[in-house]
Amino acid sequence: MSLSLSPPPDLLKIVITGASGLLGRYLMCHLGQRHKVVGLDRNLADFGHPGRWICMDLIDDARLKKVMAKENPDVVIHTVAKVDVDGCEKSPREAFCINRDLTRKLVRLMPLRSKIVFLSTDQVFDGRKPFARETDPIHPINVYGKSKLAGEGVIRKSGKPYLIVRTNFFGWSAGRKKTFGEWLVQSLRQKKPIRLFKDFYFTPLYAGEVAERVGRLLKKRAEGTFHLAGRDRVSKYEFGQILAKTGRLPFSPTIGGKLRENRSLAPRPKDLSLTPSKAEALLGQRMPFLAQSLKAFLRDEHRWGKKSPLFGKRLFAIPYARQTISPSDIRYVKKVLKSDFLTQGPEIERFEKEFANYVGSKYSVACSSATAGLHMSAMALGVGPGDLWWTSSNTFCATADAAQRCSAEVNFIDIEWGTYNMDLGLLEDRLKQAARKNRLPKVVAPVHFAGNPVDMEFLDKLRRRYGFKVVEDSAHATGATFRGEKIGSCRWSDLCVFSFHAVKIITTGEGGMVTTNSAKLYEKLLRLRTHGISRDPRHRSASHQPPWYYEKLELGNHYRMTDIQAGLGRSQLSRIENFLRRRREITKIYDSALKSTGLELPKTTRSANSSWHLYVVCVPETWGTRARDQILGKLRNTGINANLHYTPVQAMNYYRNQAPRRYFSCPLAEQYGERAISLPIFPGLKKGEQSQVIKELKKCSRPFQI
Repeated sequence: MSLSLSPPPDLLKIVITGASGLLGRYLMCHLGQRHKVVGLDRNLADFGHPGRWICMDLIDDARLKKVMAKENPDVVIHTVAKVDVDGCEKSPREAFCINRDLTRKLVRLMPLRSKIVFLSTDQVFDGRKPFARETDPIHPINVYGKSKLAGEGVIRKSGKPYLIVRTNFFGWSAGRKKTFGEWLVQSLRQKKPIRLFKDFYFTPLYAGEVAERVGRLLKKRAEGTFHLAGRDRVSKYEFGQILAKTGRLPFSPTIGGKLRENRSLAPRPKDLSLTPSKAEALLGQRMPFLAQSLKAFLRDEHRWGKKSPLFGKRLFAIPYARQTISPSDIRYVKKVLKSDFLTQGPEIERFEKEFANYVGSKYSVACSSATAGLHMSAMALGVGPGDLWWTSSNTFCATADAAQRCSAEVNFIDIEWGTYNMDLGLLEDRLKQAARKNRLPKVVAPVHFAGNPVDMEFLDKLRRRYGFKVVEDSAHATGATFRGEKIGSCRWSDLCVFSFHAVKIITTGEGGMVTTNSAKLYEKLLRLRTHGISRDPRHRSASHQPPWYYEKLELGNHYRMTDIQAGLGRSQLSRIENFLRRRREITKIYDSALKSTGLELPKTTRSANSSWHLYVVCVPETWGTRARDQILGKLRNTGINANLHYTPVQAMNYYRNQAPRRYFSCPLAEQYGERAISLPIFPGLKKGEQSQVIKELKKCSRPFQI
């Protein structure tokens, strides 16, 4: 260790790799309150924190070099690692590639003057003696420990000023893979019988305390290797006991076990306790007892749901969408709860009739979700093996999944730019080619993306010419109109499917609706949502005519909606025009405020009135895909949950692995998926919140407008 005689700077420029990881988050929050921090991570930022965020993968040499040159940090804190001990044992090459080779590349591409802080592990020791010191012999017994020790070696040989921190910490992962501490809290609360080792020892420290002490070591300009550990050497069993006592949790179902009973792939050292005396001496501060650390750990959990435990900001102050529930909705649901029927009762039929009347269709069938509605529609039309189902490339996967569930073949039509709906001119060309090959689709499923209707009149002309059926995916389009008619009237289609998910135009929590003008399809839909069962006397034998008999006519599903959901749906439907009016007001404000930003604003179909479920802007092609990711990441960093709708369906692993060569080319959908940003839009969005979205979006976009 060496100390500089000159006073430390008040402000450091710090780059933190793995910024969305458990310790990375705590470091961003703690160090960002005093220093200029930049987080590097392949994930988009999903928590409020000070500093900036760059969404990137460290394997991208060219970009990493560019970022380092531009940021020119004083300190780089490297937290990225493969930490799954058994995973490292199973894939040693990957472990060394990440824990050693990636570290080497980072050191090589860093500025010469920058200090590297390397987060290492207690697993570099063999566990034969307690309270290991920094100067003790090192003999790791598993691949994880060996690969981290190799990373330490890279740091020491780099010739750069360095700080190696060996530690064993616990904390909150904020919804990612649960840590040992989180799993233990949950298990104790649920009184699950769990086994904790009585012969495995460590000196754990809360991640918030690790971050705070890393900051203090930087302030002291410390160099060399330091152990950051708690004062208590405890077994995993004792850790659980102290956690239960501190948090007043039940501990009785917990069983003590021994390490040799563990059937893990990797060998485990029995004693990983560390001595933190070197750090304590330099910092002039003792490490906390475990009970103190656990008290801080549990305290932060109570604020974690809506706030970051260290920075105190809501994870997403402004969501991209949110349901709007009124006192009348609650009263209506309570009324249903007090009635004789919670399911298969009169509320469902009332909701169906009111919805059919609203959209102008003859029939309406409520179901458990739009996904269920799409599947029912495919089944009702007899879609099966050998049939073709064509849909838009820009949609949620459920539109294509409906055909897959019927063993049909799916293909995708590219989009038109601006509306991001299916390109009907391209569809016509594809149909001409298919007709020559005598391989026409049985169903075309247009998607009214973001609530903006497809030109259904033109599609109907193609339907009549080529003889396919039309299933409208109107999950986004409740209340939208085309040529003055509500989407769902089925004037130009066979079936139309709606979604009542929580963020849609109206909600039933989860739920959907299928409309049609065909009595035959209506009756079939009713059967398909209830196991293929009918109580219609026409379908029963003469001996089974009494009303308590029923007949199963075909294979169906349990796709019913409950009366509770239907009651909420009826209440929401009564206010739908207010919802639509507010969404259109928000759209006009966005249109006016963003027209000079260089961003590409959404367009609507001629003769259509969108319901504006989504408001999507696209970064210009000249700005590049990284610009989109950076803007999206920065918006999220400020608490604005901007989103992406959608990645092209055929680009997802499941569909890409099916038969990629048979899919039509969809270059515009692919471009869209790399350039689109969905901005917050919902009736409850306050004017001040929308102004904040616009302000931050302009700020994030400004650097790319040059």
